[in-house]
Amino acid sequence: MSASWNKWWNRWAGDARGNALIEFAFVLPLWLLLSTGMLEVGRGFYQTSALEKSVRAGALYLARHSFPLSTATLLAAENLVKTGSVDGGDFAVSGWAKTGSDLQITSAKFTVDGVDIPVVRIRAQVPFDPIFASLPDFVGLTSFTMTAQNEQAHVGD
Repeated sequence: MSASWNKWWNRWAGDARGNALIEFAFVLPLWLLLSTGMLEVGRGFYQTSALEKSVRAGALYLARHSFPLSTATLLAAENLVKTGSVDGGDFAVSGWAKTGSDLQITSAKFTVDGVDIPVVRIRAQVPFDPIFASLPDFVGLTSFTMTAQNEQAHVGD
Protein backbone atom coordinates (compact mmCIF):
# COMPACT_ATOMS: atom_id res chain seq x y z
CA MET A 1 0.00 0.00 0.00
CA SER A 2 2.87 2.34 0.69
CA ALA A 3 4.17 2.07 -2.89
CA SER A 4 0.75 2.83 -4.36
CA TRP A 5 0.32 5.71 -1.94
CA ASN A 6 3.71 7.18 -2.94
CA LYS A 7 2.85 6.77 -6.61
CA TRP A 8 -0.49 8.52 -6.16
CA TRP A 9 1.09 11.30 -4.08
CA ASN A 10 3.86 11.95 -6.60
CA ARG A 11 1.40 12.07 -9.46
CA TRP A 12 -0.96 14.39 -7.54
CA ALA A 13 1.82 16.70 -6.30
CA GLY A 14 3.31 17.00 -9.79
CA ASP A 15 0.00 17.94 -11.39
CA ALA A 16 -0.03 21.72 -12.02
CA ARG A 17 -3.65 21.91 -13.18
CA GLY A 18 -5.70 24.09 -10.85
CA ASN A 19 -2.77 25.97 -9.33
CA ALA A 20 -4.02 29.27 -10.73
CA LEU A 21 -7.43 28.64 -9.19
CA ILE A 22 -5.92 27.95 -5.77
CA GLU A 23 -3.73 31.06 -5.96
CA PHE A 24 -6.71 33.15 -7.01
CA ALA A 25 -8.74 31.78 -4.09
CA PHE A 26 -5.97 32.88 -1.70
CA VAL A 27 -5.63 36.36 -3.22
CA LEU A 28 -9.35 37.09 -3.75
CA PRO A 29 -10.23 38.12 -0.15
CA LEU A 30 -7.30 40.54 0.05
CA TRP A 31 -8.09 41.94 -3.39
CA LEU A 32 -11.76 42.46 -2.45
CA LEU A 33 -10.80 44.18 0.80
CA LEU A 34 -8.38 46.54 -0.96
CA SER A 35 -10.86 47.30 -3.75
CA THR A 36 -13.64 48.05 -1.29
CA GLY A 37 -11.33 50.25 0.76
CA MET A 38 -10.33 52.21 -2.33
CA LEU A 39 -14.01 52.61 -3.21
CA GLU A 40 -14.72 54.04 0.25
CA VAL A 41 -11.74 56.41 0.03
CA GLY A 42 -13.03 57.65 -3.32
CA ARG A 43 -16.48 58.17 -1.81
CA GLY A 44 -14.88 60.13 1.02
CA PHE A 45 -13.08 62.40 -1.44
CA TYR A 46 -16.32 62.89 -3.38
CA GLN A 47 -18.33 63.76 -0.26
CA THR A 48 -15.64 66.15 1.01
CA SER A 49 -15.46 67.87 -2.36
CA ALA A 50 -19.25 68.24 -2.52
CA LEU A 51 -19.29 69.64 1.03
CA GLU A 52 -16.57 72.19 0.28
CA LYS A 53 -18.33 73.24 -2.91
CA SER A 54 -21.67 73.73 -1.16
CA VAL A 55 -20.13 75.69 1.73
CA ARG A 56 -18.36 77.98 -0.74
CA ALA A 57 -21.61 78.48 -2.69
CA GLY A 58 -23.48 79.35 0.52
CA ALA A 59 -20.84 81.88 1.56
CA LEU A 60 -20.87 83.53 -1.87
CA TYR A 61 -24.67 83.63 -1.79
CA LEU A 62 -24.68 85.41 1.57
CA ALA A 63 -21.90 87.79 0.55
CA ARG A 64 -24.17 89.16 -2.19
CA HIS A 65 -27.00 90.05 0.23
CA SER A 66 -27.34 93.16 2.36
CA PHE A 67 -26.31 93.09 6.01
CA PRO A 68 -27.66 92.38 8.56
CA LEU A 69 -28.79 89.09 7.07
CA SER A 70 -32.50 88.32 7.33
CA THR A 71 -33.90 85.04 8.63
CA ALA A 72 -35.22 84.17 5.16
CA THR A 73 -31.80 84.77 3.61
CA LEU A 74 -30.12 82.60 6.25
CA LEU A 75 -32.67 79.82 5.65
CA ALA A 76 -32.09 80.01 1.89
CA ALA A 77 -28.32 79.82 2.44
CA GLU A 78 -28.76 76.82 4.75
CA ASN A 79 -30.84 75.09 2.07
CA LEU A 80 -28.20 75.96 -0.53
CA VAL A 81 -25.42 74.44 1.57
CA LYS A 82 -27.34 71.29 2.47
CA THR A 83 -29.21 70.59 -0.78
CA GLY A 84 -27.59 72.65 -3.52
CA SER A 85 -30.77 74.69 -4.02
CA VAL A 86 -32.24 77.65 -2.11
CA ASP A 87 -35.63 75.92 -2.34
CA GLY A 88 -34.44 72.74 -0.59
CA GLY A 89 -34.64 69.14 -1.75
CA ASP A 90 -32.48 66.05 -1.27
CA PHE A 91 -29.21 66.42 0.60
CA ALA A 92 -26.13 67.05 -1.55
CA VAL A 93 -24.04 65.06 0.95
CA SER A 94 -25.84 62.10 2.48
CA GLY A 95 -24.14 62.67 5.85
CA TRP A 96 -26.44 65.64 6.52
CA ALA A 97 -29.16 63.11 7.42
CA LYS A 98 -26.99 61.60 10.18
CA THR A 99 -26.84 62.83 13.75
CA GLY A 100 -23.81 64.92 14.49
CA SER A 101 -24.07 67.10 11.39
CA ASP A 102 -23.75 70.80 12.13
CA LEU A 103 -23.95 74.03 10.15
CA GLN A 104 -22.88 77.36 11.61
CA ILE A 105 -23.42 80.67 9.84
CA THR A 106 -21.87 83.71 11.50
CA SER A 107 -21.17 87.25 10.42
CA ALA A 108 -18.70 89.78 11.71
CA LYS A 109 -17.17 93.12 10.79
CA PHE A 110 -13.61 93.50 9.56
CA THR A 111 -12.12 96.99 9.62
CA VAL A 112 -9.86 98.18 6.80
CA ASP A 113 -8.61 101.80 6.92
CA GLY A 114 -11.46 102.75 9.24
CA VAL A 115 -14.14 101.19 7.01
CA ASP A 116 -16.20 98.30 8.41
CA ILE A 117 -16.58 95.44 5.93
CA PRO A 118 -19.14 92.74 6.77
CA VAL A 119 -17.77 89.20 6.53
CA VAL A 120 -19.80 86.00 6.55
CA ARG A 121 -18.37 82.65 7.69
CA ILE A 122 -19.95 79.27 7.08
CA ARG A 123 -18.65 76.19 8.85
CA ALA A 124 -20.09 72.72 8.25
CA GLN A 125 -19.34 69.43 9.99
CA VAL A 126 -20.84 66.33 8.43
CA PRO A 127 -20.27 62.69 9.42
CA PHE A 128 -18.86 60.48 6.65
CA ASP A 129 -21.55 58.20 5.23
CA PRO A 130 -19.87 55.02 3.95
CA ILE A 131 -21.34 52.61 1.42
CA PHE A 132 -20.56 49.65 3.68
CA ALA A 133 -21.33 50.72 7.25
CA SER A 134 -19.12 48.07 8.88
CA LEU A 135 -15.96 48.79 6.85
CA PRO A 136 -14.88 51.97 8.72
CA ASP A 137 -15.37 50.11 12.01
CA PHE A 138 -13.18 47.30 10.68
CA VAL A 139 -10.24 49.66 10.12
CA GLY A 140 -10.83 51.81 13.21
CA LEU A 141 -12.60 54.84 11.71
CA THR A 142 -15.76 54.64 13.78
CA SER A 143 -16.52 58.37 13.73
CA PHE A 144 -15.01 60.22 10.80
CA THR A 145 -16.32 63.77 10.36
CA MET A 146 -15.72 65.99 7.34
CA THR A 147 -15.31 69.70 8.06
CA ALA A 148 -15.45 72.57 5.59
CA GLN A 149 -15.28 76.30 6.22
CA ASN A 150 -15.45 79.35 3.99
CA GLU A 151 -15.31 83.07 4.66
CA GLN A 152 -16.47 85.78 2.25
CA ALA A 153 -16.44 89.55 2.50
CA HIS A 154 -19.57 91.47 1.53
CA VAL A 155 -19.38 92.27 -2.19
CA GLY A 156 -22.59 94.25 -2.59
CA ASP A 157 -26.26 93.80 -3.24
